[in-house]
Amino acid sequence: MKKIRKKIHFLRRNATSGEILKKYSEKEDHYVFIDPMGGHFSNNEKNRNNYMQIRNMILDSLIHLGYVIKKDLFKDKEHNGGDNE
Repeated sequence: MKKIRKKIHFLRRNATSGEILKKYSEKEDHYVFIDPMGGHFSNNEKNRNNYMQIRNMILDSLIHLGYVIKKDLFKDKEHNGGDNE
């Protein structure tokens, strides 16, 4: 993961037109670009697939955490007899 950390960059865009600046996006040593307009960009398919796997694991973990918190809220409400105070 330390190898990847220094290779994640913001995708640079032209301030007026919003177009991607090619001189930054075509560098092979960049792992993935985070787009300030939303999303991500990668010019290497292997890197893109690896990034998507990491991203999906993080999203799955967040969804699971939401379910756990929701379950605890229901248990707490049931234990207190529906009283919010």
